[in-house]
Amino acid sequence: IEAGIDVLLLVYAPACQRFCWQVMDAAWGQAMDERLASILELVGDEDIAVAAARALGVEQVLEPGRVTYGEIDKPHADARTIGIVRLAGKASVGDGAVRPWSTVLKVVDLAVDSFNNSATNPQNEERVYERGLFAGAGLKFRPASCFHISQPTESVRVLWLEDLTNAKGAPFELGELAQILRHLGEWNAAMVRDPPHLGFSVASDFPRRRWEQWNFPARVADLQRLDAEPMVRDLYSRQPLSLASQFVAVLGQLVEHSRSLPHALSFGDAPIGNFFCLPDETVAIDWSGLGIEPLGADGGCIVGSALTWGTRFADVAVNERELFKSYAEGFAEAGADIGPPTLRSGYLAHLAFYLGTIAIFPTMVAGPRALFSRDFFEKRLGMRLEEFGGVASVI
Repeated sequence: IEAGIDVLLLVYAPACQRFCWQVMDAAWGQAMDERLASILELVGDEDIAVAAARALGVEQVLEPGRVTYGEIDKPHADARTIGIVRLAGKASVGDGAVRPWSTVLKVVDLAVDSFNNSATNPQNEERVYERGLFAGAGLKFRPASCFHISQPTESVRVLWLEDLTNAKGAPFELGELAQILRHLGEWNAAMVRDPPHLGFSVASDFPRRRWEQWNFPARVADLQRLDAEPMVRDLYSRQPLSLASQFVAVLGQLVEHSRSLPHALSFGDAPIGNFFCLPDETVAIDWSGLGIEPLGADGGCIVGSALTWGTRFADVAVNERELFKSYAEGFAEAGADIGPPTLRSGYLAHLAFYLGTIAIFPTMVAGPRALFSRDFFEKRLGMRLEEFGGVASVI
């Protein structure tokens, strides 16, 4: 195999050489998705050189060096995200010095149609990075650094982002989750005190849009027809199945009420997979969900997402009020004059969405309204789906 690769490296052009190394790296682990691999073939020398220089904080590199690719396998709810890939090399920067560098490529295809398209706007994420928004503000919650944005085809964007593979990612311990919430609360308060001029439009009332998209009342009806399924029996082993319809009715009222609450610019769609913990700092990726939201809503989105991520998700429910307290403390420490009851209302509007998804979860994996794949859910939960109902019943 090595001899064959050596021959390929001698024969093909530099761009193909890089891709041969990518294929070789993937061969030792799981083969890279064919479509993602075909897009990476289009990554040019210029793009690599620009990203290497910016990752190293220098004006230019003499030679970015041979690069290697490694796919980062994580569940993506948005089908427009084709893949996440770490690219690394050793660049010549002058005076004979060679320095290691790396970046993480987020590959997005705007042409893909999926269930979640209305939730976020990937082009707004580009705009945040292009304009340097929210960076250098002195806050503990910040965007990942973006070194470069390339467009290998008309609909595909490649975001060359800060390498956070050594930072702590989801699922988080409770203390880490509390830190993220405190930092986000501080950031949200800054948006209330000094609303930024974005220069582009964003959506609003994400809890309401989610309520309309997910059609919870119809899912409750589906759930009744699945009452003999083992997952349904396990999930409702502590409560009557009628609780699902009662909860969904209250959820609809709460979401409607949230539209009358104070609003401000918010991170919006805030699943915990978008966050990374560094010492005394939280770094966020995927700013495509920016919106004008009820104050507190994105804190509720984080906690709600944590209720559906990792094997210990039920622990989040037990500690939910303490987690909210961390968010409210961050908000108060940043000087915004908004009382905890108001924050709690906006927070619950989005937390309740995730509680609703747990209440009707069997309809997300079976029946006419099933969503995503078994593999997606099992990667996100870190367990077999057959185990979910018993663990979630305590929530």
